[in-house]
Amino acid sequence: MENLLVPYQATLSLPCKSVLVLAPHPDDEVFGCGGAIMRHVAHGIPVRVIVVSEGGHGVPPEEQVNYVRQRQHESEEAAKILGYGAPLFWSYRDREISYGEKLINQILAAIDEAKVDLIYAPSIWEIHPDHRAVGMAVVEAVRRIGKAVRLALYEVGMPLRPNCLLDISDLVDRKMQAMQCFVSQNEKQRYDLNIAALNRYRTYTLPAEVTSAEAYVLVSAEELANDVLKLYQAEYIRQKDLGLPLAGHDIPLVSVIIRSMDRPTLSDALDSIALQTYSNIEVVVVNAKGGRHTELDEKHFHVILKLINQGGHGLSRVRAANIGLDAAQGEWLLFLDDDDTIDPDHIHRLIHGAQTSLARVVYTGVRIVDQHFRERYHLDEEWDRIRLWQANFMPIHAVLFQRSLLASGAKFDERFDVYEDWDFWAQLALETPFIHIPGLSATYRLAGNSGLSNDSDSHFVLQARSVFYEKWRSKIPPHELATAFARAEEARNLNNKLRDSENKLQMLDRDYQMSRSSLAKMKADFQGLQDAYGILERDRAALLASTSWRVTAPLRWIMTKLRKSGFLRRSIFRACRAIYHALPINSTLRIRLRSYALRSPMGRILQKLWGGGLISGGQYSETLSIDKEKVRAESHAALMKFLESNQKLHLPSSASPVVSILLVLYNQAGLTYRCLKALSEERGVTFETLIVDNASEDATHSLLDRIEGARIIHNQENEGFLLACNRAAKIATGEFLLFLNNDAVLLPGALSAAVTRLQNTPDAGAVGGKILLWSGRLQEAGSIIWQDGSCVGYGRDEDPDDSIFSHVRDVDYCSGAFLLTRRALFESMGRFDIDYAPAYYEESDYSQIPRLNF
Repeated sequence: MENLLVPYQATLSLPCKSVLVLAPHPDDEVFGCGGAIMRHVAHGIPVRVIVVSEGGHGVPPEEQVNYVRQRQHESEEAAKILGYGAPLFWSYRDREISYGEKLINQILAAIDEAKVDLIYAPSIWEIHPDHRAVGMAVVEAVRRIGKAVRLALYEVGMPLRPNCLLDISDLVDRKMQAMQCFVSQNEKQRYDLNIAALNRYRTYTLPAEVTSAEAYVLVSAEELANDVLKLYQAEYIRQKDLGLPLAGHDIPLVSVIIRSMDRPTLSDALDSIALQTYSNIEVVVVNAKGGRHTELDEKHFHVILKLINQGGHGLSRVRAANIGLDAAQGEWLLFLDDDDTIDPDHIHRLIHGAQTSLARVVYTGVRIVDQHFRERYHLDEEWDRIRLWQANFMPIHAVLFQRSLLASGAKFDERFDVYEDWDFWAQLALETPFIHIPGLSATYRLAGNSGLSNDSDSHFVLQARSVFYEKWRSKIPPHELATAFARAEEARNLNNKLRDSENKLQMLDRDYQMSRSSLAKMKADFQGLQDAYGILERDRAALLASTSWRVTAPLRWIMTKLRKSGFLRRSIFRACRAIYHALPINSTLRIRLRSYALRSPMGRILQKLWGGGLISGGQYSETLSIDKEKVRAESHAALMKFLESNQKLHLPSSASPVVSILLVLYNQAGLTYRCLKALSEERGVTFETLIVDNASEDATHSLLDRIEGARIIHNQENEGFLLACNRAAKIATGEFLLFLNNDAVLLPGALSAAVTRLQNTPDAGAVGGKILLWSGRLQEAGSIIWQDGSCVGYGRDEDPDDSIFSHVRDVDYCSGAFLLTRRALFESMGRFDIDYAPAYYEESDYSQIPRLNF
């Protein structure tokens, strides 16, 4: 609990960007915060020191000039030791510094000029009157700034209750040297030893290694702006008891009238009056509750305090207001409800505004807060009498008015239960214009049916307003009434326009969000293209710089000439075919041999020469089997081995794929694994893989958990091949769609050859390829639709290498086991017709769409 009163840890510095030190006399800057100044200087932070008074009190007049010069010189010598530069002297007379607007404004100007964010000032609990006046003036100046500034109050003649202790153990000797510069003061009393002892005492709660510390009350401008009373607490009571009131001025008396229901909030209202920088105030508290009111302790105030109707009957709000007016003696009058407060400069601002404008009524802005003191909005409107006929926009404590206006008969109308202040302002408005003082300097707490409250009863408010207009309808000038109605109509029209604008804004915001998403995708696509281009450019540069490229230049020239003539391509093609068909082996071995040949470097050259006119042979594993059931068993065994290995299967992916491969799964996990493994080895074309799992019940889920690089859709039930294909197509991003069966294995070169063919044939809607059975025989090379609507795969069980199946040609349709089409065309045709759901003949139907050329 002790650490809640005094810190038990010390800090080594107070972070900031620029520092201002206010010292009441030459020496206070060193005694109070010399260690802190040295810390800031060591960190390269600029420090400005202002000595407010000349420090010449108690010296005979004939010695005063030399004495003041000596004290200033002592301060300058100490500044050299601290290292901050030279102090600035304001030269107020010693013991004549007053807390008021002059000093506060001068401090505000110094803060603004130096652009500081940390200010040091003597504490408001100091015993010397100059120390207290400077401290309080700095507190008020920082409160008005309201943000981005912190205040550090230091101690000299009176120990304070700190919330921050600064470790200056390593600076003790330098601070003593600086304090010893003040010879004129140390001759009277060893202040240097006293301060050293105070700094040593401040280590009482700190670790043993800390031998000296300076104490501060550190507070932010925001804290002061929110509740300046928290810093003072009861300090002004102590000063009053000790006979140390702040100096007053010969200024007009202001009467503050409070209609009190003896609520606990009255204390806050009275405290806010006690902190007014305007000093000539009387407070008239009218006991509206009746009976015995809690006695008011005059020690709380440096103002005149009256309690009216003590022990009397209860009073209405309006009656209490008139009694307060009768009891008030001030030249200027201000009402304050017992649950509201005013800022310390509120009355000063109003009086100053009235005096400079020669006005008889002035008002300023008020912040509106809820029961938890959270600001909801504020009222700070320019004066407009027509606006007053529409509603009261001035809370009662916003307005200061001359007592002389009461002579014209103005008083609170006791027929009003509420809105009595609105009626009273209307009376004054017929006598004189109101002058607006911009800015907020008072707080209004929402409650009840005040009209400002969020909880006000609309029926009650309507009745109360009716009472006001019943009285004033014949007194409001006709042209002002007409203007008020015209403004109401204009406000309605503006409200309608505002509603339309808000709707348009929402639509624009939606468009903006969509545009942002599109832009983000375009940026990602562009980045992908840039990355790909960079890779290609590096590969191209490496190739052109290679020795092999330079050596093979003559060969390339010859090959170019031959390729243009077509002779080389035809000759090689015919020779390869003749050799291939002359081999004395069965078709299975022939296919395997072709697969190996096409995978070789020479095979890739041959495929380029053929330009996609042929589809390359299959890549068969050593476990090729004629029996499909054996293939299933082998595939399942391979899957189990893969799952036991804890490996991942990585599929190629791209931000801008050329092809979107669509796979629909329902069980057959082993065959799916064989299909996906082949895709993982495909590098000829950039593609993305979209997998739709139709609620498989075998090991498919385990397999998909090990797949990386694919987008996977898990259906809760089997919706069939057709609907699953349409679902995947919706999220595809490739230029082309490839519908691929999960029991098919994509052979090397097949995808790139199909894409090349579709790109080179603009009038083709889709392409397919030769589909081989596991026996090595042909399943189909395109398909036929007979007149009776029946379908058959062309070349079923034939030799896939027969010349009649080895050239590019038009077909009725291509099987969905391997079907490549343009995504834009597929979307424009409405995807697969759902009349064919769940499956079969959807690709046959797709091929018959008018103008679709297969």
